[in-house]
Amino acid sequence: MALLLHARTHNRAHWVTLLSLFALALTSVLTVTAQTTAHAHNVVVETNPAQDAQLQTAPAVVSITFSASVLTTGASEVAVTDADGASHTTGETVVDGATVSVPVDIGTTAGHYQVAYSVVSEDGHRISAAYQFTVGDPDTSEATPSVSANAETETAAAQEDSSETGNGSGWLPWALGGVGVAAVIVVVAVVATRRR
Repeated sequence: MALLLHARTHNRAHWVTLLSLFALALTSVLTVTAQTTAHAHNVVVETNPAQDAQLQTAPAVVSITFSASVLTTGASEVAVTDADGASHTTGETVVDGATVSVPVDIGTTAGHYQVAYSVVSEDGHRISAAYQFTVGDPDTSEATPSVSANAETETAAAQEDSSETGNGSGWLPWALGGVGVAAVIVVVAVVATRRR
């Protein structure tokens, strides 16, 4: 009888250990996955025209494609301007999944053009920056758009938005960790109840 009781106790302890290890492993995997997802921000994968492109024919549309979808509810904007700051966009910014585009009318005027964009990813992270392209062979004395100054400002704003987003999504790993701990407590409670 004592041997049978010892075997049952040993068997229960074995199952408690296995279930606890399983719950701990599951919690670890979920936490790492959540942290990886939270830090994987949307990035630009393609621009058309390409950055610093030298074109002979002006584009009718400027588009930027990101690694993930962006919000469509008025949060995305693309502006195309020349070296004098005059706008060449002729319509509203269009969002199609991960691609943001805007129609432009540059005509036959050779020159340097700047594309400034600001979009919000589905995770709430704002991406803002600027780049330039050239149409034709502009006069070398023509001023080029000040991309570097704008890029520094936009990068600082993007980093600020990124830190705010990071702080906002910091609860997810804690929540998953809490679920894992709760799972371990439930397993231990169930096994302890069965002992009685």
